[in-house]
Parts: sequence; C-alpha cells; structure tokens
Amino acid sequence: MQGLPVPSQRWLRQQNHFGKSSAPLQARRWAVTFVYTGRGHLLGCLAPLAGFSAGCLCRVHKRNLQKLSSCKSSFVSQKFEQLAELRSWLKSIGTQGVEDIRFDASTKAGGGLAAFATRDFKPGEVVCFVPEQGILTCDRQEDWPQEASLAKALLHEKDLGSKSLFAPYIRCLPTLEELPSIHPYFWPADLNIDDLLAGSAHGRRVANEIFAEGLHNVSCLVKAGISEDQARWALAIVDSRAFTFQPDSDEQLALVPLVDILNTTTLFEDGVQLWQCSFEPHGAVKEGALLLAEGPVKAGEELLNLFELCGLEVDVPAVLADDPPDVKSAKLAALSQADIPYENLLIELPTDAQIGGNMMPVARLLSCQTEEEVAEFADSLTLTVPNLQVDLSRELKARRLVVQWLQKALEDSIAASAKPLPETESPQMMELRRTAQKLIANERPVLELELLASERFCAGAEAVLEAGGEVLKTFVSEHWDDETGWMGAG
Repeated sequence: MQGLPVPSQRWLRQQNHFGKSSAPLQARRWAVTFVYTGRGHLLGCLAPLAGFSAGCLCRVHKRNLQKLSSCKSSFVSQKFEQLAELRSWLKSIGTQGVEDIRFDASTKAGGGLAAFATRDFKPGEVVCFVPEQGILTCDRQEDWPQEASLAKALLHEKDLGSKSLFAPYIRCLPTLEELPSIHPYFWPADLNIDDLLAGSAHGRRVANEIFAEGLHNVSCLVKAGISEDQARWALAIVDSRAFTFQPDSDEQLALVPLVDILNTTTLFEDGVQLWQCSFEPHGAVKEGALLLAEGPVKAGEELLNLFELCGLEVDVPAVLADDPPDVKSAKLAALSQADIPYENLLIELPTDAQIGGNMMPVARLLSCQTEEEVAEFADSLTLTVPNLQVDLSRELKARRLVVQWLQKALEDSIAASAKPLPETESPQMMELRRTAQKLIANERPVLELELLASERFCAGAEAVLEAGGEVLKTFVSEHWDDETGWMGAG
C-alpha cells in the first residue's frame, strides 16, 4: 500500500501503533477519492446479496483477505468454546490486537461470524498483527497451483486433529455442509458464466478463470488420493480466505487466522465509505500479517474489509477503426511490446486509474493521431512513473477517451441490472442470478466515481485552455505532480 513504510522498517515501529495514536496514511493524489488495498475474491464479488464474503483466484497484484460467512446467525453461540480456544491460541503464539477484537454475529444480513472493535482506531493504526507461527503456508507441489498446494496443506493439518498447531483455527472453519452452494467450487458444470455475469467485465473474467482453474485444482488433489468432497471443501476455504503476501520474490499464498474473520463489503452505499480495514500485503510471511485501519473505527463497530474492484472493458479495435493504417500499426506494435492485449483489454478500477496503472498510459497512446505521437508515448506504457510531462491538451484528449469508455460501461451495467430474472430455474441458479445482479450494482459506484473525476477534469481543462494565462498555470499546478502525473494517475 502506498504511503506505508516497508515491512523491515514497519516492524521496528510496530509496538508504537498499539493503543496509541498513529500518523495518518500519507496523502495520495489519486484520480478517485477512495483507497483500494487489494483484489477481491470472486465469491466476494457474488456475496453482497447474502451478506457473506468469499473468493476468487485473482492473483495479479494484491489480494484481499475474505471469509466464507455462510454460517447461520447462531454460529457464535454454537461454537463459543471453539472461538474461546481460538482466542487463547492466538494470544499464546504472540498475536497482537486480540483484546481489541471480539467475535459476534455480523450486523450484515446472513453475515455469520464477524469481528468487532472493542476500542477506537485511528486511520493508519494497526488493528492486529499475526506472527509467522500463526500463518498456515505450504510447500509448493511441483506443477501444482498454489491454491491446490495450500488446500493440501490445510487437509494435512486437519487430518492431524488435535496434534496440529492450527487445530483451534481449523475447528472454527465452516464445514462442507455450511459452505454456500453458490461458491464457484460448487457451481453446476453447465453454468453459462458469460450470461450470468453480463454487465460485469471483471466478474466474467474472474469467474471463467476460477471455473477453469478450479477443475485443475480439484483434479490435482483427487489424483493425490483425496476425496472430491474434501478437495472441494479445502479449495473453497483457501479460495475464500487465503490472501497473498508480496515479498520481493514470488507471491506467497497463505491462510491467516483472525484477520480472515472480517466480513467484506462493497465500496460505498449512498456515498458513504463502508470499509475501514485493509491487509498490508507487502512483505514475506516471516514478517507476519498486518491489518490496518484505513479509516476511523469506533468501539463497537463491525470491522469490514474492502473487497472487489471493477472491470472496464476497452474495445481497442473500435478505438482504432478510424486510424490511418500506419498509425494503427504503430499503436498495435506499442501495445504488443508492452504485453497489453489488443482484444479483450480489461482495465481494473480503481487500481489501474492510479499511479502504476495502465488506464491513462493506454488512453494516451490510443488517442494519438500521428506516428510521432505514438512513438513519444509508447515507452510510458511500461513505466511506473512517466518520464515526460504530458501537456494538458494531450491529456484532455486521453481523458475524453476514458469518459467514453466509462459511459459505455455504465450503460452496459444498467442494462444488465434491468434484465428480468428467469422464473423456471433451480433455486441455486436463481440465487446465483440475484447475487450476480447485486455484484453488478455494487461495481457501479466505482465506474461512477471514476467517470465523475474524469468529467470534472475535462470540464476544467477545457475552460482553462480557453482562458490561458494564470488560470491555466494554476490548474496545472493543482492537477500535475512530477512524480505521479496528472491527478495521480501516472
């Protein structure tokens, strides 16, 4: 997460966060007005209607912790002893912040078990820290995906019973019967994902990915002598709860007790930010797992973690349709050189609208009108921080293109939400369709906020370009940063 110290420095000051005021997160110059800290799991995308969170196999940048709160509201009372044992175990291994969190039934409909703050937290303050000893990892099996390897490790610990270090954690996990039927690992084989998630580009991509990878993951475990039911249970747990640590080398998938109890939520409701916590992914497992307060938290509030982002599809062939052949060829060559797909280009918001994201670099390239302009902007596609200042008139052309993309995405989203639900399908399919429509509606604020930011920029840029003089200079000074570019978008 930007604005936070790197792990090696972070731990030196860690004790100062607990029970004390913490410096607010470093200000960010981002194109949208919210903080995004990770990538959600797919059932986390599908879960808002039912009030539980769950998972997907998105692993490109950051991955949010999620939980399968498929449990009934009586879960807490039914597993009181197990939860008490879990708390004792967490404290015994050196977990910090356990006393600042209590377990109870979620305030969200169908939310199951949830975590609540027992004291106030300020933005940037540590909510809890789980040491390496309490993090369940795996040795990567040769030719196996990380998810299958971690699921096998979970089943191994489960088979050890009370002899497992993680026994208190495993006893609190939902059983196979408690897992929701709408989890992707339990989807019917003939499910039409493109139809189910029409209107959500991100949802379609993730769902197709997990559906295909899920078959491979189950096959790996079954070939290793594990029953299909146990394989699907373990994979669903991993998929819905695991999150990714991002050390300097390869990403590492892991299960972390306590932090995965947080329910997840959507970005906003009626303009109000709904989440207050985020997992800090930068660092190795040996440095432990850190959960931070993104916003102010009052004692008694349910702790919520942000899930999900939104996909913005860009029809590159349509954008290039009117370009002269030489300009079109130059743009395609630049996209290819940067490993950006010509077809089915998916921009993920809000991350790709921030510094290091590809939304504005791609928009600048595609809005070029000559080969010379293409050559000028091609290199910036692969840079974290651009090495050239894009003049305001050129940036305005790129932003206008982004506005067109966002308007089209919103039109598709609204049309998908308005589509009537069939009345002759199975209960599972009806539930899937309802949750898919809710997902599409929950993604819409991301598109709307980015559209609002882009439209405001365009309106302001048009006005100051016409006025010129000091008005133009003031606008540039307010919206341009030498490190983060226009509006912090790179």
